[in-house]
Amino acid sequence: LLNEIRIGFLTKGFQSLSLLPYLFSWVILASIFRLIFSNSGPANEIIAWIGVDKPINWLSDDFWFIVVIIFTDIWKGIGIGAIIYMASIAAIPIELYKAAKIDGANRFQQIFYITLPQLKPTMITLLILSMGGFLSAGFDQIYNMYNPLVYDVADIIDTYVLRMLTNLNFEIATAAGMFKSVVAVILIMISNSISKRLTQGEQGLY
Repeated sequence: LLNEIRIGFLTKGFQSLSLLPYLFSWVILASIFRLIFSNSGPANEIIAWIGVDKPINWLSDDFWFIVVIIFTDIWKGIGIGAIIYMASIAAIPIELYKAAKIDGANRFQQIFYITLPQLKPTMITLLILSMGGFLSAGFDQIYNMYNPLVYDVADIIDTYVLRMLTNLNFEIATAAGMFKSVVAVILIMISNSISKRLTQGEQGLY
């Protein structure tokens, strides 16, 4: 969608705003979000303004903590994904679009029949790589934002391993870390195999 915006300053503005969060570490962002989602923070002030009397415990309620984690993760990561896709779009031969215009294709048809098919290798590569890090689930984000009240829903393998190491349970920490690595390799192999099958062997990491 950013690529289809024809007003130059809007495109650059959206790109800058979407990439900016990616440049900050989760240590900084977590401190900001803790203030935003505190009981007296801007988030609760907004819902009070729209008529909700009781403040929401964003970071101590299981459900709302997951909502906050998902929202902040998307907000931080959308910029780098947009840059990668826009770089891939820039590499698509312009002759394809010129030929499509001559044939009478409109903008939506160009997107569906030229842009998206040409982005398939990038999509598959990012999907396979994301599957490899599936169990990591953003250690920096979780570690800097969670607390004992939400361990049941927020704990991931990396934070569990760290807690076991802190408690000197080295055997359990090693086993959990090894389990994560093995599962990550299996997920990469499975996703790579599926991508090859769906593309008749044309797309895959290896």
